[in-house]
Amino acid sequence: MSVDTLRLNVLAYANRFTIWIYKSPDTFEETMKAGYFDDASHIIEEGDAIYIHINSDEGLVVVHGYLAKNNKGKFEIYSFN
Repeated sequence: MSVDTLRLNVLAYANRFTIWIYKSPDTFEETMKAGYFDDASHIIEEGDAIYIHINSDEGLVVVHGYLAKNNKGKFEIYSFN
């Protein structure tokens, strides 16, 4: 799967820096894969922060991190957790 941009929302924006929130319908493993957020590359920027809510068998998982491109040009989440 890939990002559903209708579930990606801005929490705050200033000076070309955005903090996003995303409620993922996918598993933790799918959501954290490199390239998952590539379909949103027209609105996200490298260095933007993101909060991701993921429902799992263990309950709600919240990931706080930033978006950056790896050496293959795909967006990845680097977690602050």
